[in-house]
Amino acid sequence: MSNVLYAQQVDNFLPEYQGHLFEMLNDLAIIINAHNLRWWIDGGTLLGFIRGGGFIPWDDDMDISLPRNDYIKLMDILKEDEQFNKKYSLHHDTNRPNSQQVTKLYSEKYTIFEDAGNGKCLIHKAFIDIFAYDITNGHLVTKYFTKKMVRNSGRLQGHPKNANLLTMTIRLKEHIVLTIAKTAYRLINSMAKQNKIYLKICRYKAMHNISDVLPVKSMKWDNTEVMVPNNYVQYCINLFGKNYMSLPPKEKRISHAFLILRNSS
Repeated sequence: MSNVLYAQQVDNFLPEYQGHLFEMLNDLAIIINAHNLRWWIDGGTLLGFIRGGGFIPWDDDMDISLPRNDYIKLMDILKEDEQFNKKYSLHHDTNRPNSQQVTKLYSEKYTIFEDAGNGKCLIHKAFIDIFAYDITNGHLVTKYFTKKMVRNSGRLQGHPKNANLLTMTIRLKEHIVLTIAKTAYRLINSMAKQNKIYLKICRYKAMHNISDVLPVKSMKWDNTEVMVPNNYVQYCINLFGKNYMSLPPKEKRISHAFLILRNSS
């Protein structure tokens, strides 16, 4: 029997949809905690939990994070977990765990439609973002070379394989810049104290003192054991500002999605 899609008004349907996201988080947390990996709920997921012990009422996704080494271990564990892979699928932003910045954990149970701007619609499955945090010294020079690494790596991934001479020349230039940036980054990091942990794709808004993140703390979200940053107050201030406990204006309390479909066989 083919799947039947049930369209739902987002505002009325979010509690059911959030319940499924929480089920996904619970399944993931059981595996991560069983292998003693370091992780924490992040972004809006953390904010909603700290504010009210659950979801932000209009939120329609979840975020968790791990230090790079634990993230790589988790990817290997999930890859080999047959039971988990019968229920969920993983999508990586690259095929190299050492440089992946985010992995999306997808569930086929729901389909989400988002306004991507310019008249475009983004369609995807229910998901949790799993982020990999890297360690650095936090120096301005290191930030500069990291930006060069991220920018040129992204540009290279966007170039077509069959290209004209101009594109190939630009590609060579970006390869050279990327190589120089990687070399300088490693050299500076080898000489300076590593005391910051950061997420590359957030343009350093997500840079924290390691002591504010690790060791993580265990807290209860309903019957699920979740981890939060060691100093989650300062962590939230870093991400959202000193007034992070205050709700935004009503006109900004909107979901990413404008339509959610339940996929029922």
